[in-house]
Formats: sequence, structure tokens, C-alpha cells
Amino acid sequence: MQYRDYVRWYYEPETAARRERDGHYWSESFADLPASVELPSKGPRPSQRSYRAGNADIVIDEELYRCLKKVSAKSGCTLFHFLLATFSVWVRRITEQHDVVVGVPIAGQLAANLQHIA
Repeated sequence: MQYRDYVRWYYEPETAARRERDGHYWSESFADLPASVELPSKGPRPSQRSYRAGNADIVIDEELYRCLKKVSAKSGCTLFHFLLATFSVWVRRITEQHDVVVGVPIAGQLAANLQHIA
């Protein structure tokens, strides 16, 4: 989508009204968030947070990948949503917290109703 097309779409009255409705919906939905989750760690946490992060690259074998794809398809969802649901269940079980909020960054994703424009 060209930027000028995006700006035109963004400021259309219908889009602005939808944005406002959506904003109210999400503000109400997340007005009463559950407490932050403290996940188990390998050792004691430092007294001062550093905000340093790390990552782990994990490769799964092709057979496991095919099995996960098959199970997610049987469940009627994508592999991403299947793994997200699995992660959410795991977090709920280890924290014993009934409500869990998981954020998923989606920057750069084009809304389904705009895919014809791109």
C-alpha cells in the first residue's frame, strides 16, 4: 500500500469512526488487567533490573513440525495460534493465574480488509 493511499484510508470518516469504536472496545477490555506474571527462573533475581534480554534459537525437526501442523489443522487453527494457545495454557498452569494476557507484536501487518489495496 502506498503511503498516500494509507493516509487517505486512515482519515476516511468510516475508518475514523471504526478506530474510535475499536479504541473504546480495547480500553474497556483491558481496563482491569490481571497482575503481571512472575515466571520461574533458574536462580534468584537481581535486586535491580537491567532490562537486558537474550534469545534462544531452537530448531525443531521436520517430523515434529509436520505433526504440529497436522494437530493445529485438526483444531481448525494456524500453527501460530496453536502454539500461542499452548503457551498460554503453560503460563496458566505454572502461575495458577486464571487470566493471562499475552501480547503479540504485529507491526507491519496489513489488516485483512485492506489486503486488496496492497
